Amino acid sequence: KKEGVTKDYIQLTHGSGPMLLMTAATYGKPGANIVTTSPGYPQLTGAFAQRGGTIKYTPVGANLGYDFKAMLAAIDASTAIVYVCNPNNPTGVLANPAELRNFIMAVPENVLVFVDEAYLELANTDLAANTMTPLVKLRKNLIVSRTFSKGYALAGFRVGYGTGNPEVLAKLRANDTGTSPSYL
Repeated sequence: KKEGVTKDYIQLTHGSGPMLLMTAATYGKPGANIVTTSPGYPQLTGAFAQRGGTIKYTPVGANLGYDFKAMLAAIDASTAIVYVCNPNNPTGVLANPAELRNFIMAVPENVLVFVDEAYLELANTDLAANTMTPLVKLRKNLIVSRTFSKGYALAGFRVGYGTGNPEVLAKLRANDTGTSPSYL
């Protein structure tokens, strides 16, 4: 209800990390690549590379934020995922929400866009205006992950979730490495 989707659009996990790992297990393979920025959070990209995929880094922009034009240009026929941590970890820069929405909608439909919003509550901004969750109804290949560990100071409880198209979430669950609660 909070995210404006039905429960089949939600995958509960132990923190948001398992969403990153399930995504890497589903899409990471030799010949595939993931497009992201450098510096950036390495859990998804590292797990993707461990499965034989390659990482295509684009530099941060002048303000240490995402250069969405460079990221779009880096996408090729082998790109499986585009990863955006918003706000970026480690730079802390929050993307302009309109620019991020336009970027997500411009990514080819056969490429998964993963938006990691683990730190969004800490950005001291309007959460509803900056989350990309509403786009999961418009774009089938979009996952938005969140966690209660950061903004709600519940790290010990290990509760997180991903929001995405039910078909995409089912693909991820099929490649779960035992990191999601078994009762889901």
